[in-house]
Amino acid sequence: MITPILLATLLAQAGDKPGEAQPPPTVAAPPAPVLSPAEALRSLQVADGLEVTLVAAEPLVVDPVCMAFGPDGRLWVVEMRAFMPNVDGEGEEEPIGRVVTLSDSDGNGVFDRSTVFLDELVLPRAVAPLLDGALIIAPPNLLLARDSNGDGQADDVRVLLDGFGGIASPEHAGNGLVRGIDNWHHLSQHGLDVRLRGDELQTRRIPTRGQWGIGQDATGRLYTTPNSIPLLVDHLPPHYSARSRRMKGAAGAGQRVSTTHAVHPIRVNPGVNRAYREGHLREDGTLTNFDAACGTSIYVGAALAGVNGDAIICEPAGNLVKRKSFETGRYDQAFDPLGTGELLASTDERFRPTWSLSGPDGAIYICDMYRGILQHRLFVTTFLRKQILERGLDQPLGLGRIWRIAPRGRRLDPIPDLSAMTDGGLVRRLVHPDGAVRLLAQQVLVERGSTDTADALRSLLRHETWTARLHALWTLEGLDALSQEDALVVLNDPHPALRAAALRLLEPWLDEPQVLEAMRGLLGEQDRGVQLQLAASLGEAHGSNAMALLAAASLAWAADAVLREAVVSGLAGRESRFIDVLTSDPAFDIAADGCDELVQLLIETAPPPDNAGGVELDAAALSQFDRGALVYAVCAACHQADGLGLPGKYPPIANSPIVTGDPETLAKVLLHGVAGEITVLDQTFDDTMPPSPLRRIEDIAAVMTYVRNAFGNSASPVDAEFVRRVRAANRNRTHPWSVRELLGTSDGH
Repeated sequence: MITPILLATLLAQAGDKPGEAQPPPTVAAPPAPVLSPAEALRSLQVADGLEVTLVAAEPLVVDPVCMAFGPDGRLWVVEMRAFMPNVDGEGEEEPIGRVVTLSDSDGNGVFDRSTVFLDELVLPRAVAPLLDGALIIAPPNLLLARDSNGDGQADDVRVLLDGFGGIASPEHAGNGLVRGIDNWHHLSQHGLDVRLRGDELQTRRIPTRGQWGIGQDATGRLYTTPNSIPLLVDHLPPHYSARSRRMKGAAGAGQRVSTTHAVHPIRVNPGVNRAYREGHLREDGTLTNFDAACGTSIYVGAALAGVNGDAIICEPAGNLVKRKSFETGRYDQAFDPLGTGELLASTDERFRPTWSLSGPDGAIYICDMYRGILQHRLFVTTFLRKQILERGLDQPLGLGRIWRIAPRGRRLDPIPDLSAMTDGGLVRRLVHPDGAVRLLAQQVLVERGSTDTADALRSLLRHETWTARLHALWTLEGLDALSQEDALVVLNDPHPALRAAALRLLEPWLDEPQVLEAMRGLLGEQDRGVQLQLAASLGEAHGSNAMALLAAASLAWAADAVLREAVVSGLAGRESRFIDVLTSDPAFDIAADGCDELVQLLIETAPPPDNAGGVELDAAALSQFDRGALVYAVCAACHQADGLGLPGKYPPIANSPIVTGDPETLAKVLLHGVAGEITVLDQTFDDTMPPSPLRRIEDIAAVMTYVRNAFGNSASPVDAEFVRRVRAANRNRTHPWSVRELLGTSDGH
């Protein structure tokens, strides 16, 4: 019997592009036999000064796709055993996925025991170990699985949250569950962060970004990788980006890190999905650029000299692992410190690294799914399907390896069992040079609810090492033991990561005068990360003083596009009010770098006014009116929000025949300005009005439509084409109009 899936493959593959030719490979692929773990080890090349060790292999671990160390030193591994059991994906929904824990019983650095924690899962995709169990993504659910009797197996499993994809399309669904320094679990390819407090799950919205895997640096900044793009960075914690549903920008979430996309495999790679496209492979048959970037981590250990803070990116299509270093003082610019070399590369086509991890022993751990088929059936091309079948890449199944990268010839510290330590010992571990140890120690203190350590943690806020201070701060937060005074002290910390964290943690007290005054002291801040955090945090306040401070920060740093988005993201529903505050600030200058862009973003994001008034306007004119209502904020500083102007200084707009009369006159005033004595509604004004600071023809037309139909006025709308014609007719005009030129008289009536 021909199944629907098989019938589709006979006609065309799901990954085929209509009309796209798929010529055969120009370079012959060498054999890709299944290698034993020992043979696979010999196929690996690691960067100079390092060595790679096999620490687990089948049958201890099978089809591993991601992993995480638990507080007791066990390695938790997700086994996606049903992924692509054949080239057509038949049987993929069989409940044979598992979460297992790997243990090293004799302390020799190699795992020798595997325990099934939870099985009978359909395509599981993430695990986050807890003291007594784990959070697990088993589509379509987020599970809380507890081990109440300590036998290593889950005996209490509950669904905390549904809505997770990953069955129909395993490549494009929520994953990660990386525990952040901020005590939240962060996800890639899903619109939520989650936080477990006891048995209660908290969630917060975030923008969906990345694809498979998510990494965190020592400050808590997050990084993701979507396939052909090697690295994305969140300039701010991503929940700030999701505050305004109307804002198109992402406030710095998932922004590309400026870096080369090149990779340098050590075997030919014709078996990638679109290798037939020009430039996809080099002349020698090796993959040119990233094609399946995934499993990113940031190395936060101390054992690998010079690697701390570097990004580790898996590229299973190219059978390699990439290392990228960041430019000094930058987290959005990276380079390849190994040149055309790679951190780890294999001559074995079945080497499929999918996840990387900084271990609590200071090593880098690599999860190797070890298989021939990598691409999911939804995207397999006819080109790739033919290669899979001709070269026998669809079999065998049920393999998998975990590799460890460490300094050559150096004995690593044993992986600690932090779950057995006293609270005092855990506090001391917050000073540890390895970030994985610090994060696990923080986790145990928070999960235990060790509030008796609050004084010791406060003492750490004065420690000479900034990472110790940062973990102490967030541990206090996790224990609900952080005071306003603690955060205010840290606001003056010499390290920018501490100052940024303090701003976040002061958000509950934003409307208190002493907090805003302390924040005002950061208006001279030079670190971009702190600038962004100040803008994002102030958006959490609703008082007028906070809004005024946000306006001052916006004007100080308006040239920064991410900062502009951070400002607007926190103003959902308050954009119009903020425009009034912004344009009333003495420092406001629409011509200043970034200021016009900030106003435009506010205008585009703000909801339209409730009603127009004036003449009956059609849909297009109403849209003009709505936009003009926001643009008018630029004019309101002079002509006032009520359109009545300032006596003797700025003419009124309400009931002004100049405004409601011939629209060409008003257009000329806005385009070129007007000079000379003029009488409007029995008031005399004798000052030069400069051209409108509005730069866009569309904005000038919109504000004209607005003022001609607001403040009790009633006149025809104006479109951009009309303003464009007026400007073209007077293209040689270089100075303001005189009143007599415009009106033939000084009488505004």
